[in-house]
Amino acid sequence: MIRQQEPEQTEDGLLGEADEKLHIEETAARLKAAVAAAGGKDRVSAASGVPISTLNTYIYGKADPKVSVFVRLAQACGVQVHELLGGENSDRPSASYKAEQDGFVPVPRLDVRASAGRGRLAIMDAGEEKEFVAFREAWLRRIGINPAFAQALTAVGDSMEPTIRDGDLLLIDRSIDRIVDNGIYVVVVAGMVVVKRLQTRVDGSVVLRSDNRERYDDELIAAHDVPDLIVEGRVRWFGRTI
Repeated sequence: MIRQQEPEQTEDGLLGEADEKLHIEETAARLKAAVAAAGGKDRVSAASGVPISTLNTYIYGKADPKVSVFVRLAQACGVQVHELLGGENSDRPSASYKAEQDGFVPVPRLDVRASAGRGRLAIMDAGEEKEFVAFREAWLRRIGINPAFAQALTAVGDSMEPTIRDGDLLLIDRSIDRIVDNGIYVVVVAGMVVVKRLQTRVDGSVVLRSDNRERYDDELIAAHDVPDLIVEGRVRWFGRTI
């Protein structure tokens, strides 16, 4: 699923539901023909990694393939993405594909939820469809994130309040796998994924600090245990629903 930070626009305004439905039906027909030409659903499913049940929802027009899935299906069928979309000059691009055309890039939303409380590892159901959140590529680069290393996840807990609240969407830079400053990081401690401010000390130890100081005390990682501290990335942005 692509979730975008701004509504998609066409020349006439918001993309109409009827137009989007028609696009899905037309795309489904082209995808069905491409899959048949590529050797059938079994072969395309194996080559793309898309389960046959999911592939069927696209072929029968029950859902619109998302950006990353669309690319994999096109590759598995041996065609270009724009061929499935209806040609390079198609006037009904899907919302997800149009997002890329408009300067947005899909940022994967991780299955792991980072805890902003005492720390717990919450894995989403394996059957859930992976989601993406669309951000403008220029904006990502402006705040110093290479889009290839950008990922999003959901904060759980209250230890980082009022800065980060339960349910906030976090944008993290996965290229940062070590402590580079006293910022907010996503780290794995004893198998638990947590969001904390990290502060290094001259003796080599690291302090895990919560912003909610009234309820949570600092946690000290001794110097000899620091190698076991896994830095998953640095938090560069967060957002929430009002």
